Amino acid sequence: MAALVAGLGYMGAALAEALLARGERVVGLDNRFSTDERVIARLVAAGLVFVPGDIAAPVEVAATFAHGPFDTLYLFAAQA
Repeated sequence: MAALVAGLGYMGAALAEALLARGERVVGLDNRFSTDERVIARLVAAGLVFVPGDIAAPVEVAATFAHGPFDTLYLFAAQA
């Protein structure tokens, strides 16, 4: 199973970590606006495929889907 997690803030990172622990393939899309770089590094070390980008940029979203196909999309992208 492959999942795309858009937004690796507190909730997205926790979900990505849980999915990786279950052995799932996880791709994360995040614009790094407020996500701690250490969190991204920890997830990448655990197996996350990280794609820097913003859900508001169609080219960046398309680049993310090149890592698919995905069974599930989890959308946590939001700015405070």
